Amino acid sequence: MSNKRVILFVLCGLLGLGILLTSWHLGGRTTGGFAGLFGSRPSIVLIIMDTLRADKMGCYGFGANTSPELDAIAKQGVRFSRAVVQCSWTRPSIGSMLTGLYPRTLGIYKEENDSLNDRFTTLAEALQAQGYRTIGLTANPNLNKGYNFHQGFDHYVDSTVVFPWMKPEAGQLPLKEHKLLSAKDLFSKALEFVGSGEETPYYIQINVMEVHEWYQKPDRSLLRPPFSLMFPGTPNSKYLQSLRQLSKDIDDFIKALRALPGLDNTLFVLTSDHGEGLDDHPDVWYSVGHGRYLYESQVMVPLILYHPGGRLPVGTIEQRVRLLDLMPTVLDYVGIPIPEPVQGISLLPLIRGETDRIDLPQHFVTETELRSSHKIAAHSPSWKYIENLETGKNRYEGYIPLELQPIGVKENGAKTNRIASQQAVADALRSYLREWEARYPKVQTTRREGAISQKEIEQLKSLGYLQ
Repeated sequence: MSNKRVILFVLCGLLGLGILLTSWHLGGRTTGGFAGLFGSRPSIVLIIMDTLRADKMGCYGFGANTSPELDAIAKQGVRFSRAVVQCSWTRPSIGSMLTGLYPRTLGIYKEENDSLNDRFTTLAEALQAQGYRTIGLTANPNLNKGYNFHQGFDHYVDSTVVFPWMKPEAGQLPLKEHKLLSAKDLFSKALEFVGSGEETPYYIQINVMEVHEWYQKPDRSLLRPPFSLMFPGTPNSKYLQSLRQLSKDIDDFIKALRALPGLDNTLFVLTSDHGEGLDDHPDVWYSVGHGRYLYESQVMVPLILYHPGGRLPVGTIEQRVRLLDLMPTVLDYVGIPIPEPVQGISLLPLIRGETDRIDLPQHFVTETELRSSHKIAAHSPSWKYIENLETGKNRYEGYIPLELQPIGVKENGAKTNRIASQQAVADALRSYLREWEARYPKVQTTRREGAISQKEIEQLKSLGYLQ
């Protein structure tokens, strides 16, 4: 066990004892979250629906029947109407989500070797220190153990992509099994771990890739009949089909998990790490995917909390929030102290209905440095101010250095850029960004131990992260 984990166990144990004594003094009540005493804390399941845009779900206003099961879950829980990620590609975004820290504080910028430093406390570690049994599963190799995303897990299942041209290596799957693990596979594995008879509460974290893989050819597609035949003639039908299938699979998993002894008391958190450009930006180079831009299509994601049988109020929260706030919110919900330093804040007062507005930053900042892209943006309730920082050969066709795009409008590069007519707005957001950068300076990246393997390079290439 690392020194960090020993210290974390000791500190959380002492803090937990303090909460317990306070609870006795208050007649069995706690002042933190909904959970009450340690023994009554709920299990927690975090499902990261990779690459899912909020606005393609029915509960977020989409017209087609893409997510009926998830929509029904949202109606029984808390839905955040506007949740903004801190980066538009997986590793920095999920690193931020799980630590409550900005990607630049984590030092995660690039694809090949940037990993999650052990000095940062993850959600899994904080829960594990308080007695949670922790299980992690990922279909995305960006979160594999090689990038240190297994911190705090008792069991962790890596992505196991193997491609047909590869020579067999020890521990690899047969060459014919070259698709990513499906959500059904991951959910089945999670149920096997939980079925071991442990009585302590669980933290289960699962990254599923159905929506990310919407564009794949049949030999690598995760779609199954009849989902692969839905929404004929609809633009981006495969993206919608992937969501429709995932909605059903998540609902089946939730029902199966809740049927297990002791798992009926479970908080489910459903979200995504980023969105997808699709056809929203027709005149912007290479904008159909994600990671290269900071437009709404790539940074607005769903965020739903569902606790059947728990004390979670039902409703919709309109205030904009950040995925940066997820980790402290979950810990606060179950009455576990939030470790320092955390840059996000707990959203529990909003969830409890104590207020319809909490003291979040005036503007939200997003960044990306995927491949040749280098951008930073400030999002206000009405505008997105974007600085495109690419230089030399990295400047793409149609490049413009500064953008001011209205919120709620499908950005189309220079054609929707309003910076010339709204210079005062741009100046104010630029000033905010400079102050924010001074407050949160970039740290040196943490390189993984050893070079990235050829297998992992090919995995990331297949997912569109490397060229």
